[in-house]
Amino acid sequence: MSITVTLKEASESFEALIEKLTSEDEIIIERNGQPYLKVIPFNPTVQNRIPDTARGKVTILPGCFDPMTDEELREIGFL
Repeated sequence: MSITVTLKEASESFEALIEKLTSEDEIIIERNGQPYLKVIPFNPTVQNRIPDTARGKVTILPGCFDPMTDEELREIGFL
């Protein structure tokens, strides 16, 4: 479930909003009518990344990080 509040409402009642937050919830804080922040509960299991476990499983091709040419940018609509 998503709870949407304004920045002013959030600053006035942040503690009460946090108390309502469950593991499936998120709080969207709007500023000037646009989404500004998303508050989600901390999930420690997501942080349990084991470094170096992808070694040898991922291949980065040569030129992968080279700047795109104007032609390539036009093809995808950026120029």
